[in-house]
Amino acid sequence: MKNEFLKPEFKDYMDAVSYYNEYKLDAAINVFNAYHKRNKKGKSIEIKDYKTKGKEIVIKNNSFIVGYSDTLKLPNNTELTPFQVLLILQFKGNIRAAILYLERKYMRTDMPYIRVGVDYYKLILKPDRYGIERQELKRWSKTELITDYGKEITDIIPKCDDFTIEPDNLNYQPIIKSRSNVYRNLYSKFDHDAKLGEWKWTKILLDHVFGEQYELGLKYMQCLYLIPKQILPILVLASRERTTGKTTFINWCNQIFGANATIINPTDLTSDFNGSYASCNVIAIEETMLDKNTSIEKLKSITTAKYISVNRKNVDHYKIPFFGKVIIATNNVENFARIDDEEIRFWVREIPKIKFQNPDIETDLAKEIPAFLQYLKSLPDIEIKSRMVFTPEEIANNTLDIVKKESKPTLYKELVLNIMNHFDETGLPEVEMTLKDIKDTWFINNHKVNTPYIKTILIDHFSLEQPLNRYYTPIHSHEFDKKKKGRAYLFSKDLLRDIEWTELEEHEEQSPF
Repeated sequence: MKNEFLKPEFKDYMDAVSYYNEYKLDAAINVFNAYHKRNKKGKSIEIKDYKTKGKEIVIKNNSFIVGYSDTLKLPNNTELTPFQVLLILQFKGNIRAAILYLERKYMRTDMPYIRVGVDYYKLILKPDRYGIERQELKRWSKTELITDYGKEITDIIPKCDDFTIEPDNLNYQPIIKSRSNVYRNLYSKFDHDAKLGEWKWTKILLDHVFGEQYELGLKYMQCLYLIPKQILPILVLASRERTTGKTTFINWCNQIFGANATIINPTDLTSDFNGSYASCNVIAIEETMLDKNTSIEKLKSITTAKYISVNRKNVDHYKIPFFGKVIIATNNVENFARIDDEEIRFWVREIPKIKFQNPDIETDLAKEIPAFLQYLKSLPDIEIKSRMVFTPEEIANNTLDIVKKESKPTLYKELVLNIMNHFDETGLPEVEMTLKDIKDTWFINNHKVNTPYIKTILIDHFSLEQPLNRYYTPIHSHEFDKKKKGRAYLFSKDLLRDIEWTELEEHEEQSPF
């Protein structure tokens, strides 16, 4: 309760009841009058100070002395505190409901219950394995609420029209109001306050993870903290071996962003229920290989999605803005996912083995969070160069190039190697082939490779256009003047000059066809 919203007269030793008894005598008088009007046909009760004699109720030392009274049916000269008046007259003896009312109305304690539309929910804080309290929304029965607190509880429960999400780590608002509606903010309050200090181990971790792109790494963290609505690329932390610090980085992000960060499995992406990550700002997928096209496409789509339809168990669907940023930790450097040449949504970092030793690094990182946040606030304003802040050229590196090459279809790789072998055997700088020539020359007995699939590979991955029908020299012709008519594609060493042949051979996959 001790926060910036407390009344200035509030004292450390006070609870809600003590506060009401000391400062809310007038409020208790209003409770008396409201009760008396309901029971005496609209007439107000006259309450005077103790010196006034002959009155039904008088006030003495911030308490009420009830004389002869048919209003409350109490013994003569019964003394009641303001809270007792509230408890008896307004809450019919339900002390839990009365205290909850005071905390909500006067002490500004957050109400654990809300009503969204016509449904009631309880906001539960459940600690995870890192000690971070995760906010969960549990549907709650109105009947049980009334049983526990009395029917008056429904009058003080905040009422919202719908859910939304408004990420803000500096000026958090639990309730978002528009011109005509009120929304419950599913984004959780940020747990840390920025202050000056040292952040030695934080710098060591960032330098280890981002290496030569360290400044970009700082910019990435600055965006997560200061402008959490900003779209960012999918950050992939890849390594061929364990003990590289990928998990430490993810746990550290969890420590910083608390209930607004989560770790999910690849299967969660294709699950019918997305409530585990829909309202989170940082979504980590740890130790994974995204080998299903559906998972990859879902991952790409949510990275730039503006809205998401939330599907939680036992809760009706609702639509909210989506601001999730994805971090992937994987041991599959080259083939954690298929990434096309034109794809600009991935920032891939190959993480080396840790060279420093600190068994308590996560504890040290947690201690340094306020100082690191203060440093991020001191940096110059973020220069946003693209929809995802960074340009493709800024986040490009050799690891990303390797992943893109490994993402090529097996048929593409086989065509590249076959054409290269042809160049080596003949010494010719180019060759012309129709789709049928390619099929008959290299895939005559492979029933899974057909000419439409070959055409798709040539257009999508070789960037070739369908040629005109013309005369050309067949691949197996030794007479250059012997021509054949057809739609022949031209392959040249110049066309393939950017392909690293040795790398293709080293990573050549066995054909699944």
